[in-house]
Amino acid sequence: MSKNNAKNKNIERIRRLISAGKTNQVFLELAKVDDVGYLFQVGLLFTQNGIHDTGERIFDKICKLKPDDEKAWLNKGVALGKLGKSDEALNCFNEAIKLKPDDEKAWLNKGVALEEVGKSDEALNCFNEAIKLKPDYEKAWYNKGVTLEEVGKPDEALNCYNEAIKLKPDYEEAWYNKGVTLGKLGKPDEALNCFNEAIKLKPDDEEAWLNKGVTLGKLGKSDEALNCYNEAIKVNPNLAEAYSNLGVTLLNLHRYDDAKTQLRKAEEVFSEKDRKNEANKAKRLKLLAVNASNLISRIKPLDQEFMDSLNSQSLTELKEKSLNISREIEQIIKDV
Repeated sequence: MSKNNAKNKNIERIRRLISAGKTNQVFLELAKVDDVGYLFQVGLLFTQNGIHDTGERIFDKICKLKPDDEKAWLNKGVALGKLGKSDEALNCFNEAIKLKPDDEKAWLNKGVALEEVGKSDEALNCFNEAIKLKPDYEKAWYNKGVTLEEVGKPDEALNCYNEAIKLKPDYEEAWYNKGVTLGKLGKPDEALNCFNEAIKLKPDDEEAWLNKGVTLGKLGKSDEALNCYNEAIKVNPNLAEAYSNLGVTLLNLHRYDDAKTQLRKAEEVFSEKDRKNEANKAKRLKLLAVNASNLISRIKPLDQEFMDSLNSQSLTELKEKSLNISREIEQIIKDV
C-alpha cells in the first residue's frame, strides 16, 4: 500500500472516530505526529464537524512545526473566531497576511474579526482589500454590507447585498439582509419579495419567517402575518419574538383570549432567556389582553339589556335605561 493510500485510509478512520465522538482518542494519537499535511487534513475534519477547540489546537501545532504555513495561521484564526476569541484570531489573520498579502480569505476573516470587536472602519478597509483582490468575492460584498448596515449606511449596504446576490443568486443570507435593509428604508413590498426568496432558499429560516410576518403586518395583512409567525414557531418553538408578535397581532384583531395565550408564552420564553425587559413588556401586553377580554365579557350583558329595553313602550324609560347602561360601561372602563 502506498503512503498516500495509507494516509487516506487513516483519515477515513479518524473521520469515523470523530463522528463517534471519540475526539480525545484522536487528539492523543496525534501527539507524536509531525506530518504537517496530515495534521492539516485532520484539523479541517474537526472544524468541519464544529469541534473548533480541538481543530484550533491542531492548527496551532502546525504553526509551531511550520511557522511559515499561511493556511495553518488562517485556519487557526477561523477556529478561534468560532470560539469567540476575536483578538487572538486577529493575530492569526495578521500573521497569515504577512506571509501572503494577496490572500483575500485572510483579509475577509480579518474584517469579520474586526467587526466582532467593534472596529467597523478597519473592518471595511479589510473587506475592500478582499474585493480589490477578488472582485467577484460574494462573501466580501456581503460582509461589507453587514458592516455598512451597522454604521448606519443602509443605502450603501443595499448596494453590497445586490452585488453579492448578482454574484451568487442563491445567497440566502444576502436576500434576508437585503429584506431587513429595505424594511428599514420604508420599502415593505420589496422587502417582502426578499424574505420570500430567502424562505424559498432556506425554508427553515425562522428569522426570515418572523420578518416576513412583521412586513405583512405593516402592509395590513394581519392574517398572513399570523401564518408567518406560526411557521417561525414551528421551526423554532423557543422563538420568543414570534410569540410576542403573534400576541400583538391577535390583540389588534380583538382576539383577546388567543392573544393572552401567546403573550403568556412570550413572557415565559423571554424569562427563561433572562431577557427581563422583553418579558415585562409581554406581561403588560398580556394584562391588556386579559383586561380587554374581561371588559368585553362585562359589556355584552349590558348590550343585551339595552336591546331588550328597545321593546319598552316608554321613551322616557328607554332614555333612562340607556343612561344607566352608559354609566355602567364608563365604570367598567375605569376599573380596567
